[in-house]
Amino acid sequence: MRWQQQVGSLLFLGALVCWQGCSDGGKRVTESGREPPVIISIDPDSAFVADTVQLLGIHFGASRGTAGRILFSTIDAASSSWSDTLIDAIVPVGAASGDVRVEVDGVASNSKHFNVRVPPPPPPVQITRLVPGRTVIVDTVLVYGYGFGRVQGASVVSFAGVSGSRVLGEIIAWADTVIETRVPPGAIDGGVRVQIAQTESAEKVFSVAPHLVEFNADVMPILRGYGCTDCHSGTPPNGGLSIESAETILRGDSHHGPVVEPRNGPGSIFVRKLGPDPPFWSRMPRDCSGQGCLNSSQILVISDWIDQGVRNN
Repeated sequence: MRWQQQVGSLLFLGALVCWQGCSDGGKRVTESGREPPVIISIDPDSAFVADTVQLLGIHFGASRGTAGRILFSTIDAASSSWSDTLIDAIVPVGAASGDVRVEVDGVASNSKHFNVRVPPPPPPVQITRLVPGRTVIVDTVLVYGYGFGRVQGASVVSFAGVSGSRVLGEIIAWADTVIETRVPPGAIDGGVRVQIAQTESAEKVFSVAPHLVEFNADVMPILRGYGCTDCHSGTPPNGGLSIESAETILRGDSHHGPVVEPRNGPGSIFVRKLGPDPPFWSRMPRDCSGQGCLNSSQILVISDWIDQGVRNN
């Protein structure tokens, strides 16, 4: 920070600071018997609320104690550190651009202008994520975002349809930050939108899975075919993970978190470890290569199963 380059000159600067109303041969001593605090600079001189800025100066006191205040206009600010020449101040909620002062024992410093930066307003309606982002027709999807409104009213959620059409999802629950909807018949791969009155959100990509994945009929044959059950079954299973049923997979844990996150197939460790770019250690089945590894279609079946709720069917 720039204050590190200025500290060496503080004593010299302090001697040159002119305090309004000072007298007695230049001695800047107040009625309380102390030198008034002086702000030399604020670094940076522009920041957002909750950011930390540094006030460089003199006569702040060795510690804040109970008599030290930092005022952004008229609003008190907290501090993360305080010394005689440097204060780390936190821009307070409600602060606006204007003067900043320091008070010590009721004695006010000079003022320095500070600009409070205002973040741009968020879009009035925005989808942040879909959970899951891929599933079958008539399954439910949670649409997370903001600006939806507390009640649905005439608002809708729509899915992509054939020939550029839109298909409305059945609404199960509605709140300002999350909507539960059912994937409607006729939906295809494409964007999901939320429309509030005449305002539409940007689209969030959604994929329609071809069928409901069954654990015994679809997932287990893949796992057995690659010898996964040889290691991850019995007592105790390798790595503490048993893949004998959906329940045992759900109970699986690792040093990196739960193995399966229901309704989030692509983000689950179970799926990521099967892919070509595992998050840690080797790809599974252990050290596989070529045809010894699951292909993308097989991995997608397992991911769809997790997206659809880890059913034990």
